[in-house]
Amino acid sequence: MNYKVSGDDLAFVADAIRNKGGTSLSLSFPDGFVGALGDIPTGVDPAYAICTMKNVMSIVSGSAPYVNDLTFYRAQVQAVDLPQCSIVGTSAFYQCSSLAQVSLSICETVGSYAFYKCPSLSQIAMPACTTVGSYAFCQCLSLSQITLPSCEVVESSAFLDCSSLSQISLPACTTVGSSAFGYCS
Repeated sequence: MNYKVSGDDLAFVADAIRNKGGTSLSLSFPDGFVGALGDIPTGVDPAYAICTMKNVMSIVSGSAPYVNDLTFYRAQVQAVDLPQCSIVGTSAFYQCSSLAQVSLSICETVGSYAFYKCPSLSQIAMPACTTVGSYAFCQCLSLSQITLPSCEVVESSAFLDCSSLSQISLPACTTVGSSAFGYCS
């Protein structure tokens, strides 16, 4: 069963995820979300707690200013809309195999490996992005076009092995790292 949860109250969102109640609301992540999950086994990094979420259809947050490293590592999310997020951390959405759409309106920096091996990712909207880290979109096999009008730096292997990528628009780009677009069509 797919479920979505919404609310600006951190405890409400965390409880709904813990209980996996099957509500039809939208999933929202207020600031400090990961820390509110609670009941995390000793020795497990709280960032990995999100990995246990299954069948989450979309992630929407109107207030999250950044996504920490490894926060959604291998989560089964299908769409992300974070209009206030300015930084996506290292490996934040690493191997999210169901992730198909990403909208990050004001995001300026996409960390290394941020969307690494997201084979279903076909749409990205990041008009304010200025830096794409190394391996950030590596092996995003469904990504066929990118338009990053503000991007100035594309680090090494950023789009490596995006085998469907055939249209690229980076009008402000001044630096492209080695193999940034290696093995693209």
